[in-house]
Amino acid sequence: MTTTLEKLYEIYPTTASIIPYKEWVIVASKGNKETVVEIYEIVDSLEKFELFECRLNRIYKESIIVTDLGHAVKWAFDMFGE
Repeated sequence: MTTTLEKLYEIYPTTASIIPYKEWVIVASKGNKETVVEIYEIVDSLEKFELFECRLNRIYKESIIVTDLGHAVKWAFDMFGE
């Protein structure tokens, strides 16, 4: 799935965590019983485009059970080894 940061802010509710980090964007949002974590990779050069206009490709999506979005974001950072 290809999108932009601007579209992610339109798609997800204000309660979602959308965090640009290096060449990725981490999205964590609450579902009914689990939290959905998605990781997008920035495709376009940040030198040519503003961050909001850069194309993003989703490279990972998983539903996990955690207590809050903060733990979901930490889980995503652990995926990067950060």
